[in-house]
Amino acid sequence: MKTAINEPESGLPQWTQMGSDSGLDPLGMARPSEVIYQGLLPGISTITVRLRYYSFLPWVLHCYASEEHDPDPEVFFKYQRNAEALFALIGVYEENSGGLAGANWASRILSSVEGDKIDFGHSAQMPEGGLLKNKNGALGGIYGPQLQEMDLIASSKDHGIKVPTERGTRIALALEKTLGPLAPKIRIAIKNGLVSRADLTALAVLKPSAIIPTSEEGRLLRAVLVGETENSIPTDVARRDSLIRILKFSKSSGSMPSDYELRWNWFDTLKSKSEIDPWLAYHLNDLLRLGYEALLKRALEVMRSEPDRSISFENLTSIVLPSNMSTSPVGFLAPMNLENDLEGLANSITKLGDKSKALTDDAVVAAVDLIKTIMGWVDSREAEIANLFPPKSAFQSLTTELHFVRSLGAKSQREAISAILVDRILKRHLWVASRKFRAQSKYTFLFEPNEGKVRFRNDYDVKLGYPRISQAIQFLEDAKLLDAKEGLTEHGKSVLVAA
Repeated sequence: MKTAINEPESGLPQWTQMGSDSGLDPLGMARPSEVIYQGLLPGISTITVRLRYYSFLPWVLHCYASEEHDPDPEVFFKYQRNAEALFALIGVYEENSGGLAGANWASRILSSVEGDKIDFGHSAQMPEGGLLKNKNGALGGIYGPQLQEMDLIASSKDHGIKVPTERGTRIALALEKTLGPLAPKIRIAIKNGLVSRADLTALAVLKPSAIIPTSEEGRLLRAVLVGETENSIPTDVARRDSLIRILKFSKSSGSMPSDYELRWNWFDTLKSKSEIDPWLAYHLNDLLRLGYEALLKRALEVMRSEPDRSISFENLTSIVLPSNMSTSPVGFLAPMNLENDLEGLANSITKLGDKSKALTDDAVVAAVDLIKTIMGWVDSREAEIANLFPPKSAFQSLTTELHFVRSLGAKSQREAISAILVDRILKRHLWVASRKFRAQSKYTFLFEPNEGKVRFRNDYDVKLGYPRISQAIQFLEDAKLLDAKEGLTEHGKSVLVAA
């Protein structure tokens, strides 16, 4: 099935968490991949960790609209922060559920307050040392855009406070039914910013892990998640396709899948198909990024090893590239299939990819083989690749790099990789970092120009990205479709039967 892919936004590269713990995208290659997987798992992001927020937050909005009625955003923010604070307290009390916004704050409150009563309201509102820095909390900073993408909440025509949609209201009322007589107790605690430890024990039914799959809430969450609703929207269909793939893998493997297993399983099953699947396109673009960033990391290591941490471009490339690299005049682009051990090549890079380790010549050769294999395969599929990765000067992707490699003509492997290293990696990083400095006033240069040389500043972690896959797995586990011990559950099997 072809998934609709939105073109990257025009303008400067966006810096994401993909490829680095600090969120740095040093070559501007993450955004094209991000656009692909946004269309494959809509409604799930890298920071939306627990499915229960998708019923709890619409319920909070429903309660506020039903009982408070105040259109003043500041009044709503206070109510919302108290609600999210209570949710965090419930989630970490006695047994930490994990993945909760404000979990560290909740743990501090629980450990610092003596006695049964916990007055959390004042602390939850504090801009510094409080629940979350963003006064709009998890709703505005984390879950809101995804809830809107799933058509669970929407903007109001009358004020600036989000409201639940018809679909969101059904889920909110279903959660109210799950809570039963506890619902009024929760609303009072939210309003007063006060809760007892005994109440927190009773309210464990609201923990993220406590979704009851046979309840109306559980059924509706599952229906939205895997696109079982009668009036499905396009994003439901795209998300359903990816989630069904995860469930099918769990069924065949007999276990809970990992994001690593899924990526390479999908690669193996999709690489021989005549039509390029978006998941395969994402995977290959990310492997190309890995190969490029491996060469960047090796170049940084060479700079750092110099006495003054500086070296010329010419000397740098001669050291970075192994001396036995082919100088034959045969062109760099050659027809390639994907039967090479790309997983082994990627692993040889990632096992040495963190800052505490140094890449070997073998890892550099692996990066070159990765780049050459992918470019050779993409060369015969230009039209399909361009459709998935439209050429944008602000972003590097399979499309832009194919155009560059073609412009090199019949250069040898060594000449081609030298050109890629200088023009598409080193100079590219300087361009990306300068744009980020100008637009965001953040200095992210890993190296700097220095009187005709380049000087080392900082090292870089090189790793594969696993965008949204682990979060999707967690959502399926929260919905009781997957289980850490048994893999595919009975509820998961029923979803596959109906698929």
